[in-house]
Amino acid sequence: MSSSSALEVPFIEVICGYPTREALCCECPALLFLVYEHIVAELQGGRRAYDPFYGTGRQDNLSELLAARSVSEIFERLYPVPPSQLGGAVDAAATAPGETPNSLFWKQARTALEAAWASPYNKEARVLLTQVRGQPHFHFTGPRDDVTPGSGFPLHPVSLERALTTSKRFLRTATTCALDGSTDALKDGQQELRAVLQLARLVPHSSSSTSMQSSKVVTPEGLNFCMVSLQQRWWVLLSAALERALFLARGNGNSAVASTVTKPVLWQLLAVLAVLDTSQYIFAFPDRQQDAAGHHLLARLAEVGLVYPMLSDDRRCFVMSPDFLHALHWHASAPLSLTFTQQLLRSGGGGAAGGGGDVRREDADTIITETNFRLYAYTDDPDLLNILNQFAELEEVVGASLYCYRVTRDSFAAAMRKGITATQVLRFLSLRAHPSMLKRYEERGQPQVASSSGGAGQRRGGRRTAAAAVDAVATLVVPQSFCDQLRMWESECRRVVFEHHVALLRNVSAEQQQAVTLYLTESGEADAIVHAESGYMVLREEVFDRLIAPLLG
Repeated sequence: MSSSSALEVPFIEVICGYPTREALCCECPALLFLVYEHIVAELQGGRRAYDPFYGTGRQDNLSELLAARSVSEIFERLYPVPPSQLGGAVDAAATAPGETPNSLFWKQARTALEAAWASPYNKEARVLLTQVRGQPHFHFTGPRDDVTPGSGFPLHPVSLERALTTSKRFLRTATTCALDGSTDALKDGQQELRAVLQLARLVPHSSSSTSMQSSKVVTPEGLNFCMVSLQQRWWVLLSAALERALFLARGNGNSAVASTVTKPVLWQLLAVLAVLDTSQYIFAFPDRQQDAAGHHLLARLAEVGLVYPMLSDDRRCFVMSPDFLHALHWHASAPLSLTFTQQLLRSGGGGAAGGGGDVRREDADTIITETNFRLYAYTDDPDLLNILNQFAELEEVVGASLYCYRVTRDSFAAAMRKGITATQVLRFLSLRAHPSMLKRYEERGQPQVASSSGGAGQRRGGRRTAAAAVDAVATLVVPQSFCDQLRMWESECRRVVFEHHVALLRNVSAEQQQAVTLYLTESGEADAIVHAESGYMVLREEVFDRLIAPLLG
């Protein structure tokens, strides 16, 4: 998955866009449960779940689940009333022995949901949610262990806090490197994080430390990374960690490992990690020989700070950072982890009102956007000011924490040359909007939807309705005239577009185009096709080198 697509598509929608998604979910009950949670969350938010197969010949049983208009409709499909209770004639085909693929899917769905809703003391349910293709993962298998798969050892709060502190430090380091355009901020022992940042193109590739210090270039992907929410940044790092896991698995020369460490399997293991009770327990770090996919996944997640390896009674275990759920559910409007609770407890704010701890102003690190293209930033964060300097001109500084900027045609054109788009600027200003702006646009009713090529607004194609609350990921709360002018400037600057890191395939027949498209889609890399027309295809360079070039050689 490219960095740009990782910023746009949530994890569950990536799963729903996979060609054999129904079989993928049936093999992993945890993944099926996550899809159900996603559908319910969308319905509760006043939206319909997005289905990329909607209205096509590829609709399946999952399409029927995604098309549900209410939770009761889901349960009517999961638990249909037997024909005998309806008083009608019983169809012989319905009572015939054996299972069809259609009945198998709904049976698996019922089994997965019942396991997720079962008592925490139900061992069979815990085992089921850890299984991928019938094999449990992340469980202790030593000679002294009789722990049921899905069960772990109690997690000490100190270990959880260390995992959270580590993940925050890694994200801060990645943001610093992206804004600096180099990896100078990394320590000597962080070669793995450097490789991840370069793989995601958040920093330029360099062959030596000397060249890194002499050539600092802020990449478009790096700027985009810093302009999105913290949750989306985690999703970008997690996606890069998956790509690195695939790269290392294929590069070790062991074909058996390469065949087991695939992107669909890694997706399924992510779902298993998401349903494990990692806030209360620690689980086994898989052995490389027994579970190659699980080992590669956790090792790569540890390189970006989402996994905290540790030893417990001479057993290799891991603590999952609460930010892991932020990465998987970055599109959610509410926090899904203990991040904010942990920060509150550490600051002493979890007690009485008179307790200690710093009180954060609600307008800290926020921006007011006016119709005259002026921006008022209430902040003393150098990273936030650095981002504003990319597309606006500083006019005045009032006091120590109020910075006045203005967006001009020249400043935005300079930002366009750096790879920044109008939608990225508008979403950034919406994410950082001052509370007064959010209140104003909530009172006006339905905010405008962010639209860009391939953006969230267009992908849903009218299948969703706007939620009651302002969601800066999908809506814009900046003035309409500001949005229109920025998009007009963008259209003027985009008469000629240059794409970097792409590969051109020439003299490609229609059959070859179809074969390449099918191969990339089945590999989970459909987004790697940048452009296609008669006789030509443009692919992402990294995907071409990894998947297509070996076939041509």
